Amino acid sequence: MIKIVTYTADKLVALVEDKTYHDMPVIPISKQRASSIAHSPRTKPDNVIMACAYQENELVGYLGILPDTLEIKGNIYDAGWLSSMWVSATHRGKGIAPQLINSLLKAWDNMVLTTNQSPAAATVFNKHPEFNALTNNGTRYYVKSRLSYFMPTRNPVYVYFIPVLRVIDSAINTVVNIHRTITAINCDVEMQITQQITPELAHFIQKYPAKSYCKRGVKEFKWMMEFPWVYQSEQPDILASNYEFTISTPDYCNEFVLCYHHKELVGMALVMLKKGELKISYVWCDDTNEPLLADALQKYIRTKTVFEVTVFNSKHQGLMQQGIFYLLRRKLSRPIYVCKKLHEVLKQDNPIFADGDGDSCFA
Repeated sequence: MIKIVTYTADKLVALVEDKTYHDMPVIPISKQRASSIAHSPRTKPDNVIMACAYQENELVGYLGILPDTLEIKGNIYDAGWLSSMWVSATHRGKGIAPQLINSLLKAWDNMVLTTNQSPAAATVFNKHPEFNALTNNGTRYYVKSRLSYFMPTRNPVYVYFIPVLRVIDSAINTVVNIHRTITAINCDVEMQITQQITPELAHFIQKYPAKSYCKRGVKEFKWMMEFPWVYQSEQPDILASNYEFTISTPDYCNEFVLCYHHKELVGMALVMLKKGELKISYVWCDDTNEPLLADALQKYIRTKTVFEVTVFNSKHQGLMQQGIFYLLRRKLSRPIYVCKKLHEVLKQDNPIFADGDGDSCFA
C-alpha cells in the first residue's frame, strides 16, 4: 500500500539536515532546492511544498511545489507550481503520480499549475482530469552549429562520424563568426553582465513592472540570485546519483544582461545559460529601446559560448527578430497545465506568463 507524506518548508529543511539524509538511497530534494524554497519571499510557513510516496519504508515517488502568488484583474491568489516529479521505475504504472498530484491539489485547494515538464510528466498531466492545458508556443533559434553533439543523440551510429561532424561544425561556425564580425552592431551600445541587483537595477525593475500574472519584483529576483537550485561546479555532487534532477553542473548561470546607451541603462534581460543553451527569462525595456537591447543580447551571444536560444514569450521572440543572427529556427510548444478551479479564474482574462515563471528560472 502506498502512503503519501507531505512536507512544509520547515519539515523539508529538517529532513535534508538530518544525519540520515546522506545515507538515503533516493533523496526527494537537494539541500539547495529545499533552502531556496524555504527562503522564497512567497513561501508561507504552512505551505505544503512536497509530497512523497512510500511503500513501507521505501521512497518510491515524490513531487515538489513552488509557492507563488498570481495577480489577476487586481485580485491576489495564492497558487503553487508543481515541479520535479519522479516515480521509481519499478513502481510506474501503479497510479503513484496521480496520487502525488492529488495530495498537492488538496493541500493547495486546487490552486495549482505547472509548466516546463518533461515529456513523460506532460503525459500524466494530459491524462489528469483536473488539468486543462494552456497553449504556450515558442521558438528555438540555432545560432551556431553543433552537429557533433546533436547527431549522436539522435542515432548512435553517428558516434563514429564525430570527427567529421566537428570539422563541419568548425567550418560553419567560422563563417558565422565572420558574419557577426562584419555585421554592423551599434557601437553606442555597451553590454554588461551581472548577478547582483544594484540600486540602479532595482530602480529599473520597478520602473518596468512585470506584466505577467506572477509580477515578480526586486525581492523575488534577489532571492533567485541568492538561492539557485543548481550550483556551478566542475565535479559532480556527491549525492548526484541519488537524485533524479540536477544538483550541480560545470556550465550553468543565471545573470542579467544590461544594455547601456550613452552610459544610460535602457534595457536589461535575465537569462539562463546552461551547456550552450540560452533562455531569456525576463525582459525590461520599452518598445523604443528594444533594438538596442537586441544588440546587447547579440554581443552577449558573441561573448559567451551560445549554440541555441529558446523563447516562449512573444516580446522575447520580438527581440530575436531584431537582427540577431541564427542558422535555423524551430517551433516549440511548452503547455502550461492549470487546474480547473484556477482555469476558471484565468478565463476572465487573457493569460500572460513570462518565460521564467514557475520553476523555469531554476530548472
